[in-house]
Amino acid sequence: MKRIFLVLTLVAGTIEVHADTIKKEILGCRDYDTYKRIRRTIALHREAGVAAMLRALSDGDCIMWREGTPVTRAKRGVFTGCYARVGTADCYWTPNSQVKR
Repeated sequence: MKRIFLVLTLVAGTIEVHADTIKKEILGCRDYDTYKRIRRTIALHREAGVAAMLRALSDGDCIMWREGTPVTRAKRGVFTGCYARVGTADCYWTPNSQVKR
């Protein structure tokens, strides 16, 4: 039993933590429903969507990810995931297609 534990410890010690990166500047929101609402509003009513996005950014509900930001995935949906900056716990819903793995 001790031998198995030692092997598992050695294997676990060699696993690297890999951070994903944001591909391009993109919106991310703390709340999935907020993210969905803003994206839908932008698609249907560009001016109203941009106003909603700017409001969410100024309120701190959303952020604009910078290209190359290292992130880790906290939650994953089919098309979106909740990503956090490396070393932080706050995650923001962002399209999975905009994150380089």
